[in-house]
Amino acid sequence: DDMGNSLQAADDLCRLGRALTVAVLPLTPQAEETAARARACGLEVILHLPLESVNGNTYEAGGNGEGFILAGMSEDEIRTTVDGLLAHVPGVAGVNSHMGSKVTADGDTMERVLAVLKERNLFFVDSRTSGRSLAYERARRMDVPTAYRDVFLDPDGAESDVKAQFVEFLRVARRKDGAIAIGHPFPNTLGALKDLLPLLEIYNIELVPVSRLVRR
Repeated sequence: DDMGNSLQAADDLCRLGRALTVAVLPLTPQAEETAARARACGLEVILHLPLESVNGNTYEAGGNGEGFILAGMSEDEIRTTVDGLLAHVPGVAGVNSHMGSKVTADGDTMERVLAVLKERNLFFVDSRTSGRSLAYERARRMDVPTAYRDVFLDPDGAESDVKAQFVEFLRVARRKDGAIAIGHPFPNTLGALKDLLPLLEIYNIELVPVSRLVRR
C-alpha cells in the first residue's frame, strides 16, 4: 500500500522477485512511474483508492478533498473522481481502499463506489481500516469481485514488529486456505520481507497476486 512516493521502494519490491501486488496511491509524485516499473517487472498493480475517514483527513491525496471519495457523493461525482485517479495509475487490475473508515461504513456511498468499479470491470479489496466496514458484504451482494485484508504487517508504522505479523499471516493463510496481508514501503517492512518471504516455502504457501483471491 501507499506506493507512489519513492521509485526506490518500487525497485526494492521488484528485486524481491515475488508475486506481490503494488497498490499505488494516486496524485503522489511518482504514481505513474511506480505503476510502470511494477508492471515491467511482472508485479500486479492496483489503485489505492482514497476514501474519506471518520476523522476527515483528506490531506494524503490532493488536499482539501481532491482525489478523495467523500461520503454522500453522487454516483456521477464518484465516477468523475475515479476516472481522474485511474488516469494517474493506468492499467490497474483492481482497487483497494485507502483510509475509508467513514465511506466503507456508509452503505449507500459504498454501493455507489462499487457500481462505478463494476462498470470498469475492477475488483475491490477492502483494507478494513474499520470494524464497521460494509464494503465486502455490499460488493458480494452486487456481484463485484472482492476480498478483504486479513493482516496488517506494519499496523504501527515503522515501529511495527513485522516478523510477528508475518507469522500471524502464515497462520491465517493455513487456517483459511488463503489470506491477504497489507504492508507499506517502510524500510523495516521491506527489509523484513526480504528475510521472511522464504518462510512461505517452509509453510508450503504459494504467494499469488491479490486478484487470485477475490471472489464474487
